[in-house]
Amino acid sequence: FASPTLLTGDKALTDVICHEVAHSWTGNLVSPKTWEDFYMNEGFTMFLQRKVMAKLYGNEHFGFDAILGWDELQEYVERVGDDHPYTVMRPVLDGVDPDDAYSVVPYEKGFNFIYYLESLVGDRGEFEKWLYKYIQTFRRQAIATDDMLNHYMTHFTTEGRNVDFSEVNFKVWFDEPGMPPVPPNFRSKLIDDSLELTEKWRRIAEGSQEEVSPADIDGWMCLQICCFLNRIDFDLPVEALTLMDKHYKLNSSNNSEVLFLWLTLCIKNKWSGHEGVLRSFLKRVGRMRFTRPLYCELKEVDEAEAVAIFQENKDRYHNICSKMVAKDLDIEEPETEPEPEPEPEPGHKFHKIYKRVSLRRDGEWVQHDGGSKPRARRLPMSKSAEILVR
Repeated sequence: FASPTLLTGDKALTDVICHEVAHSWTGNLVSPKTWEDFYMNEGFTMFLQRKVMAKLYGNEHFGFDAILGWDELQEYVERVGDDHPYTVMRPVLDGVDPDDAYSVVPYEKGFNFIYYLESLVGDRGEFEKWLYKYIQTFRRQAIATDDMLNHYMTHFTTEGRNVDFSEVNFKVWFDEPGMPPVPPNFRSKLIDDSLELTEKWRRIAEGSQEEVSPADIDGWMCLQICCFLNRIDFDLPVEALTLMDKHYKLNSSNNSEVLFLWLTLCIKNKWSGHEGVLRSFLKRVGRMRFTRPLYCELKEVDEAEAVAIFQENKDRYHNICSKMVAKDLDIEEPETEPEPEPEPEPGHKFHKIYKRVSLRRDGEWVQHDGGSKPRARRLPMSKSAEILVR
């Protein structure tokens, strides 16, 4: 996860590091049983990420980041349609490649569900105690939605807690498409300045001659700039985009999140001043969070250009990224079968190890001593490393 896109010089994207570290508990220590339960992986992790970031930067940060996440989810649902099966939090994936269903839904709809579970309890401290118990109970297991939900409901209906779940329709959350059935009530003062600047540019787009200067965003955190850019849902003339870049230096931003939203805005408004920056960005960045939406936006404006840039850079991307962008651009990529891995030749340095050890289901290495029954013992790390390299 340590992508170069996280290196901004100002620690602005520490939330991504926090997110991936949180996966050590929600995702790795407790894993979803199937891809259909993937929201448990990402929803819990988004919840933990925002809790930690609130400890670092204050409770206002939690609400602000959650609002931006809701915006991103709403944008996706509007784009694909609120009845699309991939907007279901627990989608049916029979015969479906999980990569095709991958989106912001398990992250943000999943997060809002976990936040909703906390709100039902009405006590953050009690909910966090349950979360700790949940992780301890299911550690080193792959579980399904019913396992998690039964544990949650049992915990809060016993030991004097008596939370009433009788009128809660969990099935709507899990199995219905579209936005979450219960909208949250996130608040944050941090959003006010962003919305005010968005409205200023709306007036400029309509012909206002208001003063623009770098001071407009001086001292802003990354989330505030992202909110400002993301809330621009109106057309901007090229003169306005040129002015915006002149004062805010967005084309030269070192922050991948800011640059992504800026480039998206430029593509939508057909401003040519971004073209070199876009080509450079798509050449050096292969995160699907950025590449897929940018290629899709460019396809709407200039499909030939989108295909040309992709063909130039597809071999630089991870194969899953290349596969998904090719689908987005309606390009049929030939499927290649991986070559079978040959067994080591007799006498090769790994031959004895390869022939004499195996991995038991409980995770213990087994060393075979030549008899009919293997003798189990933990091998030295150096030996295990050799096996893993093999």
